[in-house]
Amino acid sequence: MLRLGCGGLLLVTLLAVRPAAADEPLDCVGQPDPTGIGFTTICAGQESFEANQLGNWSCDELWDLRHNILYTLGYCFKSERAKAAFDNVGCNAETVAQANPNEHQRHNIDLIASLEKEKACPAD
Repeated sequence: MLRLGCGGLLLVTLLAVRPAAADEPLDCVGQPDPTGIGFTTICAGQESFEANQLGNWSCDELWDLRHNILYTLGYCFKSERAKAAFDNVGCNAETVAQANPNEHQRHNIDLIASLEKEKACPAD
């Protein structure tokens, strides 16, 4: 399982990866910038993603990103897959509403879930 952020790798469109900056939160994703040189970082808690930014992502990549957003919010995972990938130590929210996502996080969780549904990805 790939965790996004702090010292790990960031999953990027087209399967490119780059080291995460130490100050990037877990819900940030790097992607090649429009010039093809370098990367642009987008963070789920600070901006709303657009479908075209994530449209080519695989089901696993979308699942990872959605769950990383939830993890940063303190969500307590229930599915066996999520519990195997993320620990629930210190979790404090049994529902997404209790996790109190900001408007960008809520938008991004919903967008990712809709892309997963469009792609007929397996449910949690």
